[in-house]
Amino acid sequence: MRAWLARWRWAGLGLFAVLGLAAVGWTVRQPVLERLRQHPYFVISHVAIHGVGPALAPEDVTAWLGLTDTTTVWEASPGRVRARLEAHPFIGAAAVKRIFPGRLEIVVHERQPQAIAVLGDLFYVDRGGATFGPLRPSDPRNLPIITGLDVDAPEGTRNWMLRRALRLLRRCEREAPAACVGPLSEVHVDADEGLVVFPASPRVPLVLGWGSLHTKLARAERALKEWQGTTDRLARLDLRFRNQVVATVRPVAAPPAPASKVPPRRGRGLKA
Repeated sequence: MRAWLARWRWAGLGLFAVLGLAAVGWTVRQPVLERLRQHPYFVISHVAIHGVGPALAPEDVTAWLGLTDTTTVWEASPGRVRARLEAHPFIGAAAVKRIFPGRLEIVVHERQPQAIAVLGDLFYVDRGGATFGPLRPSDPRNLPIITGLDVDAPEGTRNWMLRRALRLLRRCEREAPAACVGPLSEVHVDADEGLVVFPASPRVPLVLGWGSLHTKLARAERALKEWQGTTDRLARLDLRFRNQVVATVRPVAAPPAPASKVPPRRGRGLKA
């Protein structure tokens, strides 16, 4: 029994000694590892960026990442760099690979704008109806405009309206001019009237509502042909009613009244 206890005592002392040495080793190892991570040998000397354009340039990406002359590959973990990239409003997805001792390879996928939404400021709208931006002074603006959005409306409601407007824009782009009025310069969303569109020419508002857009656009095209040459008299066309087009005509300005003739006044003669 005593021999058994002695063996366990010595085993416990040995384990305690091993754990003590491990703790000392770990304490010494930490500063060594930290110095190794900060060694100039691991400073990022080359960043390869693929997939940028037209909204971003490689220098935009590096500036967004905040890399400095002393940033090492240890600090630029792929997960951290990817999360930072995908936080950029113009980047939808990114892939990151680090190659030791000092290289980063980045592939970005820019979000593709389909329209521009007016939300206090100007924002791009992607295919899914999500907004991103705001637009910078150098960003192109040659896209259809979506107006009428309520900044304070619930995000779900606003995104639903944006998706409906985008669906209409895609239909007109895909089917024009056979079953559409042609390219649209503006889509206005209204909670009561639904989609109100403005063709590039003639710029007559077309009130469509929310449904049966294909049929309503074809009906609008036929109505505009009937008004060809006199569309400047149209204030708008309302197509929300079944098999009907309600045309609102601009009031005809009354001709100016002729100027009244005032007889000349006779002057009094002067006595010599």
